[in-house]
Amino acid sequence: MDIEDLKKPQIKKLLEIPVGSYNLYYFFFNWFISERIFTNSNEKIVKEKRSGNQSTRLENLKNLFVNYINFLKMLKDKKPIQKVDIIFLSRYRVKHLGNIKTDYLFDNILNYTDDKFNSALISFNYDDRYNRTPNKNYNLKDGTTLSVVIKSVVLSINMMIRYRLIESSLENPMKNVFQTFFSFRRILYCYLVGFSLKNLFEQLKPELIVANDDLQLLKPLEPDVNFITIQSAIIQEEVEKIRSQLYSIFVKEKNKPDLFCVSGSTFKSLKEKYHADAKKYVITGQTRFDSLLNSVETHPPLHSNKKNSEKIKILWATQPGIPEEEMEKSIKAMEQVLLKLNNVFLTIKLHPAENFNSNANAYKHLQKYSNVKILKGDVDLHSLLLSSDILLTKYSSSAIEAGIVGKNIIILNLSDDNKGKEYVQKGIAIGVYNEEDLLGAINDLTGKKSIQKLEQYRDEFKSKYNYLNDGNASGRIFEIIKNYL
Repeated sequence: MDIEDLKKPQIKKLLEIPVGSYNLYYFFFNWFISERIFTNSNEKIVKEKRSGNQSTRLENLKNLFVNYINFLKMLKDKKPIQKVDIIFLSRYRVKHLGNIKTDYLFDNILNYTDDKFNSALISFNYDDRYNRTPNKNYNLKDGTTLSVVIKSVVLSINMMIRYRLIESSLENPMKNVFQTFFSFRRILYCYLVGFSLKNLFEQLKPELIVANDDLQLLKPLEPDVNFITIQSAIIQEEVEKIRSQLYSIFVKEKNKPDLFCVSGSTFKSLKEKYHADAKKYVITGQTRFDSLLNSVETHPPLHSNKKNSEKIKILWATQPGIPEEEMEKSIKAMEQVLLKLNNVFLTIKLHPAENFNSNANAYKHLQKYSNVKILKGDVDLHSLLLSSDILLTKYSSSAIEAGIVGKNIIILNLSDDNKGKEYVQKGIAIGVYNEEDLLGAINDLTGKKSIQKLEQYRDEFKSKYNYLNDGNASGRIFEIIKNYL
C-alpha cells in the first residue's frame, strides 16, 4: 500500500475520528509502523482471516466472551486516582531493585523528582503495575470503568459498520491493510486504551507528561498539557521515514510533543531530518545508561565462579521479529562455535518483548550444552554486560551500551536487511553476515590486534550516540522538566 492512499477522503475521515484521548490514526500509526518494520516483507501486511467454519467461529465467540468476562473481573483491582504534577508514561519494562519493580527508562529521573514533585508512574498495559515508592503507580485498567467498556463495544461495532460501508471502494493492497486493522478485537482495544487514558489524564490533572518514545505518543486531544518524549532505544531511519510520511498527512504541529530528548548527535540529526514527532529536539544522553556508567568500576562480576572465570563470556542479546529461517541459521552458527571452542560461556538474554516459555524453545538445540544459559528479558542487562567479554546481537540498542563501556561487539545479521550494520560501519563492531564466519569473529576478538582496531573508534562513537557519557543524563532531563512546571 502506498502511504499516499491514506489521503483518500473516505479512509482519512474514519482515521480522524476521536477515540478517547487520541484520534484513531494514532493507533493506526503504531500498528502500521510495527507491521511494516517487523513482518518479513515491508511491502506486504498479511491479511487476517475473517472467515472459517461454523465451529471455528463459535469457538472464537466463546473465547471472546470468556476473555471479556475475565477483563471485567480484573477491573475490580483498581487504585484510587489522585492529582499529580507529572505523569511518567511507559511501556511496561521492569527494572528490578530487590522487591521494587520500577521502570528501566525513568527510574534514574525519578530519583531526582521524588523530593521535588508529586508524580505518577503509569505502565501502558492492563496486567501489572510498577510498585516504586513514593510515586503513585497506575496502569490502564485504573482508568477503565464499566461504562468505558460498554461504550467501547458499541463504538467499535459502529466503527466496523462504517468501515464495511466504504470497503468496496478501496483497492488492494489498501483493502488488505484495512481489513486487518478494522477487526473488532483491534478496534475495541483502541477504544479501551483511548478512553482509559482520557480518564487517567482527566483525574490525574498533570502539568506535564513525560513519555517513553516506544509508545510514539502525541499530545492528547485533551487536556492541554506540556509533553516531553524520551528516547528509549536506538532510532532507526526506516522507522523515521515511515512516521514522517504518516504524520505529514494527519498531524498538526500543535499536536506534537513540545520536546524530544535524544541520547546523541547521531539521533538528533536523524530526528531533525524527518522532523516528525516533536516541535524541538535536544541532546541529553540516555537516562538508562546512567546507572551503567556509574557502576562500571564497582560492579561485581556475574560469572565469578572458578568454573567460568577463565572462559570467553559471550552475551547474546536477542530481538523479536527476526524471521524463523534467519534465527535457525544464527543458532546453527552458534552451535558450531560451541562444538569447536571449549573455552566459551554463552548467556542468551531474551528481549523483554519475548515470551520466555515460547521464545526460549527456539534455542533448544543449544540448551543441551552445559556452558549455555538462557535468561528472561527482565534480567538486569547491565549486570550481564559488565561481566561479559563479547556482546552478540543483530541490532539491539544494547550494542550502544556495550560500546560506551568498552565491550567487544559482534553483529550477527544473516539476512538481506541492514539492521545493526551501522555499528560495524562506525568501527566499533565486527560484522558477521555468513554462518561460517561467526567462529572466526570470536577467535579474532581474543587477539589484541582486532580489539585495538575497535577501541580506536569508541570515543567518537560514544559522543555521537550518548553525548557526554558522564552518567548524568537524568540530571539534565530533570532540569528540563523543572522548566515545564
